[in-house]
Amino acid sequence: MHGVRPLDDKKAFRVGNAPRVQSRTAKVAPFGRSAEDEARARLDALVAQEVRFRVQQDETFVWGVRSDAQERIARELHRRTRVAETLDLHGRTAREAREEIVSFVRKAHRRGLDVLCIVHGKGQHSEDGKGVLREAALGALTQTGAAPLVLAFVTAPDGLGGSGALLVELKH
Repeated sequence: MHGVRPLDDKKAFRVGNAPRVQSRTAKVAPFGRSAEDEARARLDALVAQEVRFRVQQDETFVWGVRSDAQERIARELHRRTRVAETLDLHGRTAREAREEIVSFVRKAHRRGLDVLCIVHGKGQHSEDGKGVLREAALGALTQTGAAPLVLAFVTAPDGLGGSGALLVELKH
């Protein structure tokens, strides 16, 4: 308390609590992800924790099947020429795409649909010409609340979008 001296009563006054101002910027988590993104990722992992997929992919082709399903399902899916419904993700951000895919898959499953097409594009209009929507779609199908409803997925045949789309078979 060295250097502290009492205030003169004439200058003394009470200071009230100043109102708190909350920042509108999101807290930043490791690797530049927001706290909301981190929370969403933890929730997605919790929901999909029991579902595992065997996935193979290269630059133009992707194939995935639930670990408890036969691989022939993906081969047969790739031969399909018709789908029940299509979701076009062009112009969406990765986050918007994930949310739309989860909603799309859940609604289609409730309606009893079996094969869906998700058009993610090839990324030709993206920065650096590298698309992000295919990876977002794969994440949505294998790591979110959609995962328990998905049986298999594969790059669509050329007539249904080729390397710019995925066919998804839902579990019955």
